[in-house]
Parts: sequence; structure tokens; C-alpha cells
Amino acid sequence: MNEIPVITNPLGKYWRQPEIKQIELDDTHALMSKEIFDELLEYSCSQPTGVYEGEMWKSKTIDGWILRWFAEDHRDNENYCSNNSRLILTV
Repeated sequence: MNEIPVITNPLGKYWRQPEIKQIELDDTHALMSKEIFDELLEYSCSQPTGVYEGEMWKSKTIDGWILRWFAEDHRDNENYCSNNSRLILTV
């Protein structure tokens, strides 16, 4: 998954995060400005309570700061969310 989906779940209207278009992704990294990095909510020791497509946050790991987000994942004809991540690079 090289794209962060737009939040469509009604619960998403309460979630604070920067605009997706301000973050560039490749297969391993998420490139963003320091200002965008600062806008991301931090969940280094847990995950957000709500789970819905498009929700993103940052977490600190031994490897550095990681951008994480939920995306749609269909398994066995059920709706699930996958947990995706990329190492953050700031410019």
C-alpha cells in the first residue's frame, strides 16, 4: 500500500491530522516537512482507539519515527483495516 486513503468514516471528523497530499510515500519512507510531522498525533506506546480507513499517526521506535495508518483490507469477505507504516524523513 503506497497510498494513504481519505477518511470517510463519520468518526474521522473528530480525528486531527494533516492533509494526505502533504506527505510523499514510497515503499519504505514517508517524506514530510517538520510542520506536518508536528501535526501528527503521537501513539508510541499504543494505537488510537478508533480504527478506520485513512487514520494516521506517528510513533517512536528504535529505528526512528514511523508514520502509521489504517487502510481497507478485505479478508474472507469481511471488512478489516490493515496497519501500514513507513519510516519518516523530514525536510
